[in-house]
Amino acid sequence: MDADRTVALLRKMRHDFGNHLQVISGYLELNHPEKVRQYVDKLILNARTERVVFEASEGETALYLYEQMLTAYDYDIKLIYQKIDIASVEPLMRANEPLHTLIQLKEKKPAAELTVEVVIGTTLEQDIYIDYFTEDFAGEPQRLLIRK
Repeated sequence: MDADRTVALLRKMRHDFGNHLQVISGYLELNHPEKVRQYVDKLILNARTERVVFEASEGETALYLYEQMLTAYDYDIKLIYQKIDIASVEPLMRANEPLHTLIQLKEKKPAAELTVEVVIGTTLEQDIYIDYFTEDFAGEPQRLLIRK
């Protein structure tokens, strides 16, 4: 990831962090401590799901997948990585995945928020697969295969 994209990612993270602080401050000013607790619990849960990206991936892969996760939020898509096992992120970057497919899913079923769990792995042929799990698939994932 080049410096400009990294700076843009950091700006977005800082912006989101500032928004979170404003929400917490607003609840405190309105004397809603239970809403503060609920909001902080939600932030903690989100941080746990984000941890998968940084623990299972090398630097460039982690930054790319985290960028995809943050951008998905802009489309009201909650992207949760369950497992990441790839040697190179390049094929995903070329295809703008998993975000490209998530946006298509969102367009087919525009709900308030779409939550998608994702598993990314490598086939024996060294192609990358992405399995998408949502409530709509009733336990059966939708698989996307990306040729190396």
